[in-house]
Amino acid sequence: MKNKVLLGDSVEPDLIDRIANALPGNVRADYYREMVHCRSLPENDEMLLILRAMQFLALLMRQVPADVVAERERLEHLFTSAMQKVQENLRSCMMYQKQLLSLA
Repeated sequence: MKNKVLLGDSVEPDLIDRIANALPGNVRADYYREMVHCRSLPENDEMLLILRAMQFLALLMRQVPADVVAERERLEHLFTSAMQKVQENLRSCMMYQKQLLSLA
């Protein structure tokens, strides 16, 4: 069963609104003016397929930058931790080398 709110044969109203809400405020009115005819399209219209694809693209445009920042922070923490371990190992090796040289 589809989770869509349909008014007769027209497009689900929240699809256009969800995309509009993801847009910057200064272009939202222009978007609504362009999409007003989509409200009367039948459910299987090709324009609606494009509109649904736009919805996913709008979502990606909002979500990806935050995901990239989070991943960058995770990698930075990982690299910092790895570098600390490498430095600890280097100090340990140098101390071991000094001990070996003093025994010789």
